[in-house]
Amino acid sequence: MNTSSSTRAINPKVKTPIAVAEAHSTKKNTRQYHIIIGLFFYTLLLAAWTIEWQWPALVELQQDNIYKQITGFLLMTFILMQWKLYLARRKINPARAIHALKIHQWQGAMTPVFFYVHSSSLGYGFQMVLSLALLITTLSGLLSPSTTKIRNRRYLFSWLILHVSGACIALILLFYHLFISYTYS
Repeated sequence: MNTSSSTRAINPKVKTPIAVAEAHSTKKNTRQYHIIIGLFFYTLLLAAWTIEWQWPALVELQQDNIYKQITGFLLMTFILMQWKLYLARRKINPARAIHALKIHQWQGAMTPVFFYVHSSSLGYGFQMVLSLALLITTLSGLLSPSTTKIRNRRYLFSWLILHVSGACIALILLFYHLFISYTYS
């Protein structure tokens, strides 16, 4: 049996940017306040929807077409910035991947705030699907293996599929929403 081909397949000593970033994020001295803050904002958002509370001044602003466009483009820019982590992980610079991961996590924690500023409700039909895709994707990000410290392969695989496919679906729906908003307005 040729051992050189079997040992070449997986080399645990090779450190990829992903492995370095995850190793850095699992150190005990690393504070992950983004989880607490993100879950706090999600709890506020769910509580507001559950008791049907709305901020009257914000709801009035959200009726203005210019306000909807400005906050919509800010939210879109915010979501597109989340894809910088993908670009950083494609490069061979571990320091850049670690920095991009931290920014990605903090931006994900702030998503409920940006979402609520743009729309204080889930919407109906297509808009509800878009809202849920965005919020489920970012909530799954808060429960990532690097933040929960769960090292189960099934959990990692399931989480990766949910988070990445959710991000792709949310991005496609976002562009469709942009198209529909300007085509039928």
